[in-house]
Amino acid sequence: MKLRLRTGILACAVAIAVAACGSGGSGSGGSSSTSSSGSVLKVGAVISESGALDTLGVTELAAIQAYVTTANQHGGIDGHKIKLTVVNDQSTPSVSATATRQLIEQDGAQVIIGPDDQGLTAAAAPIAIAAHVPMLQMGGNWPITGLSSSQSTADVFPVIPDTNTLVIKALTDQILQPEHYTKVGVLLDNTSYSLAFETPMAKAAKQNGLTVTTQVMPAGSTDATAQALNLLKTHPDIIVVGSPPGPDSITSIKAIRAQSPTIPIYVDQASASAAFASAVGASNLNNVDIIEPATSDVSLLPAGSPYLPDNNEFLSAMKTQGKYPTPATQGTAFLGWTAMSELKYAITKAKSTNAPDVVTALQHENGYVTYIHWARTPSNYGGFAGYAIYMVKYANGQFVKATSFTT
Repeated sequence: MKLRLRTGILACAVAIAVAACGSGGSGSGGSSSTSSSGSVLKVGAVISESGALDTLGVTELAAIQAYVTTANQHGGIDGHKIKLTVVNDQSTPSVSATATRQLIEQDGAQVIIGPDDQGLTAAAAPIAIAAHVPMLQMGGNWPITGLSSSQSTADVFPVIPDTNTLVIKALTDQILQPEHYTKVGVLLDNTSYSLAFETPMAKAAKQNGLTVTTQVMPAGSTDATAQALNLLKTHPDIIVVGSPPGPDSITSIKAIRAQSPTIPIYVDQASASAAFASAVGASNLNNVDIIEPATSDVSLLPAGSPYLPDNNEFLSAMKTQGKYPTPATQGTAFLGWTAMSELKYAITKAKSTNAPDVVTALQHENGYVTYIHWARTPSNYGGFAGYAIYMVKYANGQFVKATSFTT
């Protein structure tokens, strides 16, 4: 949850599987294309390989590529070899829209994977909707894209549940309630991705009797001392860092720790890696909880877990292809893998690559991918029945599991 979850988790961390349409055709041909056994499935990916969101895009793309290579080695998806075309949207909404149009109109993409942020999706999705080309978008905070429910359920599907709602629930269930914390400080950057945390946090506060104080730092700041001090003046029980995994979350933690060595900190992005620990400083990670999906350490899943098959396939493919040498560094890569898994689900269930058939399959998806159990209906395309997620702490030079799975 990159989690946000993108969260890193996180970012958690912290997107959703694309649907595919048939062969032949570009522009609005997605809805009228035909499906023939053995035809090539053209998948277009709109990915942030550079810019502010490259920490998301690069790892997501590695997993997409690993999935395509593995699938094609075994005949593709339901007999359709995959042709993947990738366009870098440079973490810029206007470029994301242009990239989507290019993939559909010039490259004949039958399905779009991405973009990887709700702001980018808001710009790109209308292009896919107008062309009736299914889009599996990887932005975790998709409820704020501005799309109507009818638009979304027709052509656009998230790869993961609303990240903020998910990580706040994990925070509430696994930390706030067990520890009887009621006063919460929140430190965000001023990107739309981060600010999307405020609305679900306010809703959770009302439901659980919490007092929440929020401070916002400019994205890219190298110092968040003023924001940290303002939060500490309110005497919170815990401070939540809601920036995407990367420099802003690192700056936030270091600023808080410089003023208070012991206050509990919760990071809602997938940032539990050796590189993250080195950048933050081991001493600053004392009493810090970071949300992590099951993909970070599949060995923690109980035997017989329905989440195991896709997780095992994901980690095996990434290791085999040298794209993901250790589970601890999985970051947000699972988002790209999940998108392709959901695409496979839809095509296999529909026995078709025609857009209407694939969309219908996605609307009724009920199955397990990586750490998510989807239970979609046409009226609730963002519905999910559960997830495998937990908290980690840094101890003795490594991140270790700190809480039980929520499923």
